Amino acid sequence: MMNRLHRGLVCALGLSIALAACTTSRFSGIGSQPSANVSMTANGIEQFPVPQPGRALLAQRLVQLVPGAITDARISNAWRTAAAAREHPDDYAACVSADAGHGTQIFLIVKSGPGTGDVIRGANAIQRCSDQARVTQWATLPEAMAQR
Repeated sequence: MMNRLHRGLVCALGLSIALAACTTSRFSGIGSQPSANVSMTANGIEQFPVPQPGRALLAQRLVQLVPGAITDARISNAWRTAAAAREHPDDYAACVSADAGHGTQIFLIVKSGPGTGDVIRGANAIQRCSDQARVTQWATLPEAMAQR
């Protein structure tokens, strides 16, 4: 049962990534402040484009996590709670995915201060990155593909 659920989540996430690749994303990472183009969900979660410096930082972390040459990389919109935005305005979470020839790997990475914090992978990352209260857009992340 759990294997079926995991497979279903992977398929759903893969489909959302594929659809995002075919559309233009309003979350392209333009700008330098996390507060640019913020939308608020009903449950108080801010969603916004990952700022350009954050894209570079998350791409660098993704390259460290995935062995081999990355042939496809994606990044989601960023998110955080409104309370977290007040306490730590430069901190947020975002999902990234990469394919280096042995299947797509998905990670949730926390951007904390000038660096990255927690990294969640596997089924926990798939579950959180499939949650539309957090992730609504995916865009290509060429910064990760250019680093190898």
